[in-house]
Amino acid sequence: MTWLKFFAAPEDFPPLLEQLLTEPRRLLEVYSEPGQPAREFAATSAARSLALGQDPDGNGVALHLALWVPTVMPQPVVRRIELRGPKFPPGSWRDTVEGCGLFWLQTGGVHNDAITASSLGWFSQRAAARQCTVRPGPESVNWEAHAVMAKALKHLVQRQLAVAFAGRHPVLRDALNRHRAGSRLIAGLGIKQEFRVEAA
Repeated sequence: MTWLKFFAAPEDFPPLLEQLLTEPRRLLEVYSEPGQPAREFAATSAARSLALGQDPDGNGVALHLALWVPTVMPQPVVRRIELRGPKFPPGSWRDTVEGCGLFWLQTGGVHNDAITASSLGWFSQRAAARQCTVRPGPESVNWEAHAVMAKALKHLVQRQLAVAFAGRHPVLRDALNRHRAGSRLIAGLGIKQEFRVEAA
């Protein structure tokens, strides 16, 4: 699976979403809140309720979202998962959104004096054939359109929105400004890896 890591803070996400959420694409929660259906967002304004660019736990996965592109794959499957364990009363559930041709956005962001990395990820055709067991499966993906979209996502983050690089990782404008003001750039808490923008 391909992952593109980048550093983004709250003001970086609206410009990113404006490019991602062009009609008829949709952004969906990969895992809903317990007892709630998975939310779907068709426009940047609808996604304002999400705390994009804030990472309270510092693990780089404050939000786990999926970009669905209808020209790439059929509508994703929404599957209900029963939640068990001492934290959940009997009958607890949540939704998960599945599909081998989705593009995943895991958001990091501001955590105390640091900015954790965000990630965009997707399967290659070969990796999906080996590893993706959900439906819609690999055979339902238009892999030519998928490759075009993956290339566009890389260009968007690495060329259009990046204003600097920390190592090989793009740094978006708000994240760079905060880094210049003293915020550290880290992969996530517990990962002994810190990044710097040279001459920031």
